[in-house]
Amino acid sequence: MKLWVRYAWQTVYLPAVIETNPTAISLKIDKALSACERRRLSPIDKEEERALAAAEATLRTIRNEVP
Repeated sequence: MKLWVRYAWQTVYLPAVIETNPTAISLKIDKALSACERRRLSPIDKEEERALAAAEATLRTIRNEVP
């Protein structure tokens, strides 16, 4: 499956969001959150900041819902 991304960190984020295997989801969420944190080490514009904040919130919500 090919996924459309605007920012490089989304290549790790999107697979984490669509993962359905409970065993794999935790690892993918950790990798995606790490990618978001690494991206913040460089300057970003407001639009990407909003996208990162939304992505991180989504990942944390998913993490809290996974048994």
